[in-house]
Amino acid sequence: MWRLGVPVVLILMLAAVCVAEFLYCYPQLPAVMASHFNAQGVPDDWMPKEKFAGFLAVLFIIMGLATVTMVVVLRYFPP
Repeated sequence: MWRLGVPVVLILMLAAVCVAEFLYCYPQLPAVMASHFNAQGVPDDWMPKEKFAGFLAVLFIIMGLATVTMVVVLRYFPP
């Protein structure tokens, strides 16, 4: 069990650091965020920072769950 616990604990610690950094930076964000860029790198779509924060939270949760799931599932694969 210890071999499985270390990667999961490290991932959770990294997630906590990401959340803390986002909470620190959130008040400094502009009210409207660029959400899409064209091929020249110029923003061409915008969203309020609340919607951006929600999107980012959902993205972090999905990626975090996918990573933890891979760690758990790969444990049972043959070498």
